[in-house]
Amino acid sequence: MKISIACLIASFLVLSFVDFSEAGIGCPLRTAPPPTQPWSPCKPCGPGGRACPGCSEQPQLCEELLAQLKELEDQIRVCVCGQSRWLL
Repeated sequence: MKISIACLIASFLVLSFVDFSEAGIGCPLRTAPPPTQPWSPCKPCGPGGRACPGCSEQPQLCEELLAQLKELEDQIRVCVCGQSRWLL
């Protein structure tokens, strides 16, 4: 028991003398290598431009999204609010 207490006190004393803020001094910093090719952005797409890949053109997309919103609103009114379908 005395030995374990002595080891515990010794470890606290040793750790109190260690300055952890200087732990990285002398170690080389890791830096990312420079890019081999210059960055070139993609052409913009979306509102005001061409349609993004996988998307419909703006007029059709607008109609599709508005229809989805209407369907979702109707489903919320029936399933969550308890309204009858004939009220919609």
